[in-house]
Amino acid sequence: MESSESPSNLKGDIYAVVDYPFSDINNTLNDPELGPANWCDVLMLHLNIKYCHAVSDRKAKSLSVEIGKKVDQPFSGPYRVEYNYHLDFVSPNYFRVNLNAERGPLGTRDYRISLEAVAIDGTHTFLHLTYSCSYGRAVRMAMKTYLALAGSSKAGFTIISRRSNGEAVYLSGVRGVMERNVMRYYLAIDAYLKSLSLPAEDRLEKRLSSWFSATEQYKLQLHEVEQQEYMRMKFDAYQRLHTGR
Repeated sequence: MESSESPSNLKGDIYAVVDYPFSDINNTLNDPELGPANWCDVLMLHLNIKYCHAVSDRKAKSLSVEIGKKVDQPFSGPYRVEYNYHLDFVSPNYFRVNLNAERGPLGTRDYRISLEAVAIDGTHTFLHLTYSCSYGRAVRMAMKTYLALAGSSKAGFTIISRRSNGEAVYLSGVRGVMERNVMRYYLAIDAYLKSLSLPAEDRLEKRLSSWFSATEQYKLQLHEVEQQEYMRMKFDAYQRLHTGR
């Protein structure tokens, strides 16, 4: 994992070798027709994503995503972000797909989720996931104030030093926020791919349980709710998706 911060931008990158064939990833997250809908299944695993609807036609492909709190809330609360889905580069053993949104919540902007995949062999693929956004001075100050108070205990993943007993001291602040989010999205991709070998009717529960179990490996950084609450919240969200909310 790498992260960076400038006066107006945050960016996080994860580089990983995963135990899935390139074809599985290419045929789902890079699918010209079903790619946006499959990405919705990925994004919905994130605690903050409350709703995702994919649109795919000849003119454009997009994802309408609602971002909210890490707890259950009515749909009047979340903020809607419109991502454009774009296949940036495709070859037999490589692809790059981008999700871009001009505006985000609370004055943030220029959201980008980018995934590169490179075939290694028949069962392994190299992934590069990027998540980034931009913001103005007011948003930056508000974020820093929150993180200095209510969010002061939240840690990122980068080790910046060690205490005398060898215990790691992790990055905090706005870069810590970015590192937590890019990891949540990476674990969502992994949980989605892990479910593909199952019958369609069993995939949702597998994705949800896999994502939660994976995040619990990093409790210091990622633990927010208990598994029962997470599963109930997400099953309710999926039910609203299929009943028109």
